Amino acid sequence: MPEALHNGTDSSTRQYDVIVVGLGTAGAIAALAAARQGARVLALERNTYPGGTQSGGGIRGYYGGRPPYGLTAEVEELVSEYAAKHGLGINVEARKFVLERLLLTAGVEIVYAAVVYELLQEESCVRGVRWREASGCHSAIAGVVVDATAEGTLALLAGCKVESGRQSDGLYNTFTHTFLGRKGLDVHAFNFDAGRIDQYDPQSYSQTLLEAITVHLAEDYSAAECRQLAPADIVGIREGVHVITRTYSTLPDFFAGKLPDEEIIGYAHSNLDTHVNDMALESTAFQDWMLVASAWGTELWFPIYRGNLVPAGKNGLLLAGSHLRVDHDLGQAIRMNGHIGRIGEAAGILAALASRQKQPDLMAVPFAELAARMSEIPSPLAENLAVWGLEDEEIRQGLSSDQPGSAIWSAWRRDRRAQLREWHRSAESGSNLRCHAAFALALLAETCCLADLRRMALERDEYTPQNSRRYNHPRGYVAVYLLGRLADAQSIGLLADILRDQDIGHKFEYHTQALGALVNIGERHPSCREQIVKILRDIAEDPAWELRACLKATQVFVRADPVFRIYLATVLQRWDFPHKIGSVLPGLPLNAHERHLAHKAGLIA
Repeated sequence: MPEALHNGTDSSTRQYDVIVVGLGTAGAIAALAAARQGARVLALERNTYPGGTQSGGGIRGYYGGRPPYGLTAEVEELVSEYAAKHGLGINVEARKFVLERLLLTAGVEIVYAAVVYELLQEESCVRGVRWREASGCHSAIAGVVVDATAEGTLALLAGCKVESGRQSDGLYNTFTHTFLGRKGLDVHAFNFDAGRIDQYDPQSYSQTLLEAITVHLAEDYSAAECRQLAPADIVGIREGVHVITRTYSTLPDFFAGKLPDEEIIGYAHSNLDTHVNDMALESTAFQDWMLVASAWGTELWFPIYRGNLVPAGKNGLLLAGSHLRVDHDLGQAIRMNGHIGRIGEAAGILAALASRQKQPDLMAVPFAELAARMSEIPSPLAENLAVWGLEDEEIRQGLSSDQPGSAIWSAWRRDRRAQLREWHRSAESGSNLRCHAAFALALLAETCCLADLRRMALERDEYTPQNSRRYNHPRGYVAVYLLGRLADAQSIGLLADILRDQDIGHKFEYHTQALGALVNIGERHPSCREQIVKILRDIAEDPAWELRACLKATQVFVRADPVFRIYLATVLQRWDFPHKIGSVLPGLPLNAHERHLAHKAGLIA
C-alpha cells in the first residue's frame, strides 16, 4: 500500500481548503471529490485505512437493487478490476488499496490513526480542527470542515443540536455484529443482527459488544460447515444521532408529497429496510407502511437535499454520512452504501466550491454551480407513482387481491374515502375487499371500519397478504394496531383479553401491538387511563410475562419484554401513575443495553 502523507511532528497550524474527518463510505468520496475540484484537502481517519463499512466492515455491496452512480460507481469499477486481477480473498481488502491510491493521486493529504478532539471556532463558524496521532497533537484550519464520522462526532463537538432515535423511546435501529468468513473463494461478510447498542456511552457500548458476540459464536470452528473466520474490524451500526440541519426530511412529509422539488443532490433507492422487531414502538407513518400496507420490500426513491447536509446555526461545517437530518424512519433507507457515497460526492464538491468562494455559509453557494459539477440524477417520479398512483378501478381490484398494499396506499394518498365506504358497505363480510377497504378507511380516520377491525382482532385473523418478498403481516394483529391508531376505547376489553392469552399465535406481535394500542387509547382518552393502567401494570409488573423475538436474518430468539417494560414505566410516569416495574427488572436477565436503558430511566441503580 502506498505510504500516506501526514503532518509529522510539526505542531504549527497548517491551512487547507477542505478538511474531511472520517475516510469511510462518505468521507473517502468527499475527499476525492473535493480534491478533483482543485481543493487542497486534508483527510483525518481514526483507522489505518480508508473505506469504512465497505472495507473494514466487510459490507462491500450496494443494497437497494440499483447500482451506484457518479463517483461511487467509478470507484466500484476500479475495485472490481483490482480484485479480479489480484486473486482470491482480496475482495474485501481491494477497496482500501484502490481508495488510498485514488486519494493520494488526487493530492489528498491523509493522516491515519488520527483522533479529533476539538474544533477551532469563531463564534458560529467552524474554522479548523485539533487532533491527536502517534507523533503528537496537531491543528489545521480550512475554509470548510466536513464531518464524515457517521456518528456526528464533529457536530457534537461544535455544539450542534441533534435528534436521537425513534420518538417513542429514543432507541436506534438495531446493529450488526458482522463476521467475515468464507463463501466460495471469496471473503464474505455474514450480516448478523445482534440487538441494540448505544455507541455514545463507552461502558454500555463495550459491554454490549462483549455480550453480543456470544450470540453468534460457532460450536466448532474446524467443522467444514463453519464459514466464520473473525469479527469484522468495524461494527455494523445502522443509526446514530441526526444533526439538526437547514432542511428536515420526514417520512410523513415524503408520503404526503410535501417535500420540496428544489436543491436535490441525489436519490436513495431502497425499501425502508428496518431491522427492528419491536414495531409497535415505531412511528405511526412507519407502521402504516410496514403493517397496514405490508410493504417492507417495496422499493422507493427518496430525495436527499443540500440542506440535509448543512447544520443549522453553524457555518463552515458540512455533514457527509448517515447523521444528516432525516427522521429515524427515513434514515432506515438513506443509510445504504450507494446513497452515502452520493452524499459524500455532493459534500466534497460543495465544500470545494464554498472554500474557493470564501463562503462559509454552505447554503449561499449557488446550487446551479453544485449541480453542474455532479453526475446526472435519475428521475424516480414514475416509479414512486406506480406504487401509490392507482386509479379507482385498479384500487378496487387491488383491495380484492392477495397483494393489496399499493391499493391501500393509493386509496389513502388520493383520499378515496367515498369509494372506500361504498366498497366496504357492499362487500361480503370477511372478504379481501371488505377487510382491505377497512384498513384503508382506518388510515383515513374513518370509524365505519371499526366493527371489521374488532372482528379481525377477536378472530386472530391469520390471513397474510403477499405484498412483500418477506415480512408480510397477518391481518389479525394489524387490526389490533389500527384499533389503537383510531383510539377505539370500546376495544380496551378485547386488547386486555389478547394480553391475557399466553398461548396466542404470534404472541410477540399480538402482545406488543395490544400494548401500543392501549397506550394510544390512553393518550387520546385520559378518562380511560385508570382502566388501562391496571392492565398495563398487570403485565409489566409480572415477572413471569415473557416475550421473545427473532433477531433479523438469524434463528436466534432473544428476550424482548424488558424494552417494553421500560417503555411502559415511562408512560405510567408521564401519566402520573405509580408502578413497581423498577422492582421487577433486577430479577430479569437484562443484557447490557437494557441495563443501560433502565438506569437512564431511573428504574435501577
